[in-house]
Amino acid sequence: MMESGLVEAQDAGSLDAGREDYGVGTILPGEAGAPSMAARRGRRAARLGRLLDILRRMLESVGAGEAVAEEAYAMCRRLAASGHAAGRDATAVSAAILMLACRTRGRVLRWGEIPGTADKTRRIMKVYRELQYASISAPVHYTEALVSRLCTDLDLPVSVARKAISILDGMRAARLTDGKKPQCVAAAVVALAGGGRAPTNREVAGAAGVSEPGLRNLLSAWGRAGR
Repeated sequence: MMESGLVEAQDAGSLDAGREDYGVGTILPGEAGAPSMAARRGRRAARLGRLLDILRRMLESVGAGEAVAEEAYAMCRRLAASGHAAGRDATAVSAAILMLACRTRGRVLRWGEIPGTADKTRRIMKVYRELQYASISAPVHYTEALVSRLCTDLDLPVSVARKAISILDGMRAARLTDGKKPQCVAAAVVALAGGGRAPTNREVAGAAGVSEPGLRNLLSAWGRAGR
């Protein structure tokens, strides 16, 4: 009887130790004290409200137009719904969203133009770079705009630009653009649309602001996926 009680105590102790080893702690989802689904939704709604409020003030301060505001609000909602904004500085997240929304809509906004962010530049830049890789912050037309701009910068004919957009649609339908940097995707479809003729991969990569090895790796990955 005593041995049985000792074994049970040891088993209970090993279970608690296992929880600590895995970083779960003493409260697991579904157990007493764990946050309910309603509580999590409430926190997410409160976080979204705070982000939208900060974003609204930033939009007003820089005099952004309706197109930029619409893009920024939509991006903010997608970000909050995905949970990417949790635990982050709300001001830095809002500023990064505003910067990316401006760039998406063709407006150049410098880091110092957003009031109240002078001491958070590094944090904003980090969030901004992360948003560039996230599909939630890179709407469909953003990559298409990059393709159009890239073709213009390289002085390519309209036929190449149309072919590049067609290739982009095909790659997107095959989900081969998921998780890829929009700038690299744009460079890759333009390179494919060129059919091996001018411009070279190096010229395309330079105009897109990506590395030539990165462009070459993406083209190789697409080639393997198409076999």
